Amino acid sequence: AMNDTNRVIVAWALIALACSSGWYLDRRLPTPVAEDAPPTVFSEARALKLARDMEAGGPRPAGSHAEARAFDLIRQELRTIEATRPNVGDDGDDQLEIDVVEHSHSGQFPLHVGGDPRHEQLMVYENLPSLAIRIRRRDDSLPRDGKERERTALLVSVHVDTVHVSPGGSDNAASAAVAVELVRNVVADADALFGADAREKGGESSSRGALIVIFSSGEEDGLVGAHGLVTSHPWFPQVGFSVNLEAMGNGGPHRMFQATPGVLTSRFLRMWSEASRKPVGTVVASDVFSAGLIASDTDHRIFRDFGDVPGIDFAWVEHTQAYHTPRDTLSLVRPGTAQASGDNLLGFVRRFLREPPRMSGHLGGGVSKLRERGRYGKKQQGHAYVWFNPPHASSYVMSPLPGDGAKRPAYAAAIFIAFQIVRGAFQTKTVPSGRDIFHVCVIVPLAIVGCGLATFAGPIVAAVIAPETARRAFGSPAPWASSPPLLVCLSTVPGAIASLLGFRALFVLLRRMKRRALREIADERAARRKKDDDANEIDEGSRGEGSRGGLTAAGRVTADDSGEWTLLAGTAAVFIVMAAKGIDAGVASSYLVLLPAASLFVLLAKPAFGVFFSPERTGLGAAPPSPTSVASALVVPLYVFFPVYGVLLDVMHGMTGRTRVPKTTAASRAFSEYTNDAVCGFVAGSICVFLSPMFASVARRGRVFAPTIAALLATWILAVSATALIGFEGLGLPGSGFPGPTQWSAAYPQQIILATVVRSGGEPAAASSVALIPAGPGSVRPLAEAIARRARGKVPGLKVTCDDDVNAESTTTAMDLATFGTASQGACVFTSDALSSELYRLTGADPSRRFAEPSLTTSRARFVVPGAADGSRFETTAVRLSLGGARRWAIGVDRACARRVAVVPDDGDAYGRNGQNGDDASRGNDPPPSGDEAWRATIFGGSAGRGTGRERYAVYGAGGGGGLPGMNYTVWLELRGGSNGGVRSRACVEAVVARADRDWETETARAVREAMPGWAQTFAKMHTPLKLAYVVSTSV
Repeated sequence: AMNDTNRVIVAWALIALACSSGWYLDRRLPTPVAEDAPPTVFSEARALKLARDMEAGGPRPAGSHAEARAFDLIRQELRTIEATRPNVGDDGDDQLEIDVVEHSHSGQFPLHVGGDPRHEQLMVYENLPSLAIRIRRRDDSLPRDGKERERTALLVSVHVDTVHVSPGGSDNAASAAVAVELVRNVVADADALFGADAREKGGESSSRGALIVIFSSGEEDGLVGAHGLVTSHPWFPQVGFSVNLEAMGNGGPHRMFQATPGVLTSRFLRMWSEASRKPVGTVVASDVFSAGLIASDTDHRIFRDFGDVPGIDFAWVEHTQAYHTPRDTLSLVRPGTAQASGDNLLGFVRRFLREPPRMSGHLGGGVSKLRERGRYGKKQQGHAYVWFNPPHASSYVMSPLPGDGAKRPAYAAAIFIAFQIVRGAFQTKTVPSGRDIFHVCVIVPLAIVGCGLATFAGPIVAAVIAPETARRAFGSPAPWASSPPLLVCLSTVPGAIASLLGFRALFVLLRRMKRRALREIADERAARRKKDDDANEIDEGSRGEGSRGGLTAAGRVTADDSGEWTLLAGTAAVFIVMAAKGIDAGVASSYLVLLPAASLFVLLAKPAFGVFFSPERTGLGAAPPSPTSVASALVVPLYVFFPVYGVLLDVMHGMTGRTRVPKTTAASRAFSEYTNDAVCGFVAGSICVFLSPMFASVARRGRVFAPTIAALLATWILAVSATALIGFEGLGLPGSGFPGPTQWSAAYPQQIILATVVRSGGEPAAASSVALIPAGPGSVRPLAEAIARRARGKVPGLKVTCDDDVNAESTTTAMDLATFGTASQGACVFTSDALSSELYRLTGADPSRRFAEPSLTTSRARFVVPGAADGSRFETTAVRLSLGGARRWAIGVDRACARRVAVVPDDGDAYGRNGQNGDDASRGNDPPPSGDEAWRATIFGGSAGRGTGRERYAVYGAGGGGGLPGMNYTVWLELRGGSNGGVRSRACVEAVVARADRDWETETARAVREAMPGWAQTFAKMHTPLKLAYVVSTSV
């Protein structure tokens, strides 16, 4: 028979096997299909040819020549596929209808950050392109206008644009290539999908589905292109369901991470599960995304919230540290990535075209009916579904989220387990004594509360230890940024130690109470025997723990066994209550907790039910489950949970370089640097919750417990030492160019925002600089100093000035940029003697660039907003924004100056004829009526102007077509204070700040970028400026 040590070793081996096999099977990809495969078969090699061509063109910002080139490549592929389509009908008639159309889209809409109406940004777009192909069967029996009204089409959506620093190999050239190859497969297989045989199998022709694939722009500029599709694309009213292909990393399985709730979506989820070769994804990702743990969004949200269309969303998440950086290339993508995505998508599309789900009763998708208080993703009882893929499975496990009735059995199970703890507190068979009642009142809450604290000690301590270790030992956040194993060692290991110590302390306390109770019983019976002096009465109770007469089954159990039983029962009760609370709250991710809860209940309830058959050995009267039994109960839950944990941990760690909490208050300046450390630590420590039953089993075994704690503690100390050594990268890695400490590496570099910023007015040399702004935690001062040393000989007069995050009033680097301030954000700026001449060469020497500096011009005229329902009169003024040909811009309006703001495309008459100012402005356009939806209340803004001491309502704009000269706007401001004065307060000084971006790089900025060491790289997102940003302001 195995001793305790061997049992524990076997138990941990079982757990390691479950976790590693789940991780491996979840990440496994198929073998890519060769380029010469039949056109009806999805071929990764064939698809990636287009993706490589798109990547070779470089970054594709909206409206750029590179983006236009990418659209040309896609258009050529679609036209080639259209030209080679087969004749479907047996009689030679072509019954396949293929349409390829291009459109441009303009408009504006309010975007609520995180779905919260209190945090609003106005998104404006103009002339954004889209390219779409529609494939359906020609049907002469149905009037064309009736056919156009049917919502029977499946939309596959892909955005083509990228951020300006990334070639977009994975985000989103690979997805575009998958979509084009899908079109090729569907057209080649048209005979089976749309022909006579398909009609006979599918029944009436009106039940046949249609496929629409749309390639859009403007996703990286705030999802504006998707809004244009929803509001102005002629085919969107036909869409009944959407599939959005995205990327937040480089390759791996294309994971479903969002799905709209509702009955209609459940039909499509079931279809995806059945038709896809190996679906991958979990509702946990959807819950994490909707909770705002990952601050990002996709076109799926626009289709859902503005188009009222249900759908599903997919993303690649491996190597997420390369997302939106120059390293987003296909070379990082694992072979089989596109093959897995294409196989799944093709199987689903084929099933949809043959058997589209019934959509009756869901006009408009029915998504809007599921919203609650303007927020999407809250409790949706009866509508949300649990869906996930076991790592080995070829289909999803799907189930409707249990309603309120399902929590009752869960609570009943928790009560049953708690009752076993109550039984264990009674030691004698007689009428319960005061001692036994006291034990019940103490042990039951102590066991459940204590086990709950020990169970959650792992993630809580991990969330505290990670930032504290960084703050006290290194003085810089994210010291583990260069290595995911370091994150585990610096946060998960302390969490495991805390959880083990918690269970051990609870076990010792329970054991001591048990022994004390048995001694008291023995002493009482010894006293009675002495008093009775009855030599014929054998009082076995006087023999201590080994006595049996008069004791319950629980009373005859040793103190060690009783303590272990109570720990396991308390831990099981905690899991069951967590599952019940999750079901009650409508959290679909509760299945992760329900699995171990059910396993532990079965493990502990089986002997407990034996009371009906063998009262002498049952429940806490039997030996507790062995460590191998506990591990066996956790094998399936960990096999399902660990891949989810691994993906989430990898994503959170990879996002570290671009996750920075703004320092807008004294509290945030003190703690925001380490917020991401705490979040990553909590995620890393969450595995301790699922290992807590094993911790409870190990806590009883002193021979195993002490070496385990020692090994974990040694691991943590070694990890701290290794982190300190890695920090001195320059000492160990030649050529790093930086002799000081840094937590970044070439694999996980520090991500920064790099742009040349020009302030309007003054001398160009004094008003222009190259800004180096951190996208994630930590200071960029060491990076800036390293760059200055490398580039000083190449750039005459190069100087660097940094905001050290201490002097919050520093204005040296406080450039508003209309979207955020760099003050107190740890920014550095470079200036050089040649920067002004470089700007002239960029903007003035080449007339073909058609560039002029942007300007803001305030009208001297005042207007009264017409149509106010209460008769109130608010003074209104107009500010004209001339973009000078820029196609990306931002505006910040001071909330203390303006009550409302409206942005209207300028037709050239907003200030009178020929754009003149003065009284002639009254002959121009009037402000929008008071009730017009163009007016937005600035009280819901405030996301702009961070670090400048002023809160601004933010407006973001993007345009296509190479930056047409006509992209100018009139910004109408409804001023505070009424017509009696008071509007010219301090808030109205420089009340409007605008930024116009161009994708042009100055020579100084290029030298700064090229002088970066290998552990740093550029990064961009929606709010960041392009390579050249002109900032102007005006007072009203």
